[in-house]
Amino acid sequence: MKKRILIVGLGLIGSSLALCIKKGHPSSEIIGFDNQAEATEFAKKTGLIDEIAESLTSGARRAEIIFLCSPVKATLVQQMWVVPRWKLIS
Repeated sequence: MKKRILIVGLGLIGSSLALCIKKGHPSSEIIGFDNQAEATEFAKKTGLIDEIAESLTSGARRAEIIFLCSPVKATLVQQMWVVPRWKLIS
């Protein structure tokens, strides 16, 4: 089954997660978002993600699963945007 997944934060953790998802679930579509354009562009060029989200909100609207892989302080801010609109699984 094809799932649309958003990975927020494409550093070491987010990129590693994307690689694992690609290997284990090749039919999944991975959308990436990062505040650092270099990280997002690298992930797209190397095939870790299929698409770049223009914003956290636009990526979250299209995703079925969201992984927050940013530093803790950034994740808390991101949750204020995502959690009120989505079911949180912890």
